Amino acid sequence: MMVNLPQELLETIIYELDYAALKCCSLAASRLRQPCQRLLLHKLHLFYDNIPAISLLLRESPHISHYVHSLHVSLSRMLYKSTDTLHILQLALSQLDGIDQCTIDGWHPTWLTKEMGSGALDPLWAFVKTHSSKELHLRALAPVPMQLFSDFLGATQSIHLDGVSITRLEQQDIPPEPIRKPVIRRIYLGRGCLPVFETLALTPLSIHLSFVQHLTLFVSGANYSNCMEIIMRCKGTLQFLHLHPLNIHIDSVSLPALPALRQVEFAFDNSSRVDGGHWLALVLPSLLSPPSEQSPSLKEIGIFFEWSFKPSELDAILQRETLVAMDSMLSEHPSRPSISWAIPENCVSEFEVKIGSHMPLSNGRGSLLIRSWSEPESATKS
Repeated sequence: MMVNLPQELLETIIYELDYAALKCCSLAASRLRQPCQRLLLHKLHLFYDNIPAISLLLRESPHISHYVHSLHVSLSRMLYKSTDTLHILQLALSQLDGIDQCTIDGWHPTWLTKEMGSGALDPLWAFVKTHSSKELHLRALAPVPMQLFSDFLGATQSIHLDGVSITRLEQQDIPPEPIRKPVIRRIYLGRGCLPVFETLALTPLSIHLSFVQHLTLFVSGANYSNCMEIIMRCKGTLQFLHLHPLNIHIDSVSLPALPALRQVEFAFDNSSRVDGGHWLALVLPSLLSPPSEQSPSLKEIGIFFEWSFKPSELDAILQRETLVAMDSMLSEHPSRPSISWAIPENCVSEFEVKIGSHMPLSNGRGSLLIRSWSEPESATKS
């Protein structure tokens, strides 16, 4: 039967299989081998222990290198100290021409303090700068030299940073504005990136914000002014904004007018318990009033509580006055945005009633979507 099926149909079926089934099918028939291998091998994770074996595999089976589009490299002290393994890594990278997404994981940033600028990892950085056109993730890297950080910004359409620091901001070390037109469309700035916020807000590298459409910021009191400046520099093109407040402790919020904004999300976790309600009550009017000026294209709002809040803690954040005011502002908005909520599963029944009763206009339009949130299994185990 399989022999008579068109190849396109076979590949459509294969695309729905899980990892174990793909491994079995890749050995079942020659017609299945290539499409299965493309799915099995499109991501490659390199770390100290497997680099020699992966390099050998790529030399002996060079065709599989064309299947790999996403590369994840986990750095470690053992890798950095092994000249032989670093050389083998360089050989492996030279065989991976199809990569357009890179993830570099420093794991423990302290040991990288000297190594980042030492030159031992230069072949890796050179590869990243030329093979991250779609996406670049950097985690636990400190400090990244300023010129290298500038090169990263100019090399990708999407950059995701967590726990990334850069060298001290000295005026003579700040690269000039890029010659090429900025290419970044998506930026994620997570925890532990304070120098990055400052660099993007206050130096010529802010030119890279000119065409950003999708922006995620972890906002704290320490980086609040820089966050507002980053949003300001994206205001003309920004379509999606995700803000994660980390106990900001401020008395006012002043978002710029965001004419292209279509979707905004606010995510609260354990770090938002103290000041989350106060901040939410401040940010909503800044976003929604007056709607024709601040967010005329807005279609969706998401408010997500991604932590095991107690009902009393959640009640302090979702105050009656905030919900009533939000309902009124949404009803006056020309596009009548929908609003979705993620509520901890232990609170969802109680707060589904509370939100619906205090937002009757939105509820009557069917614009409220409330779902339960449960802690991921991996987080529970840890």
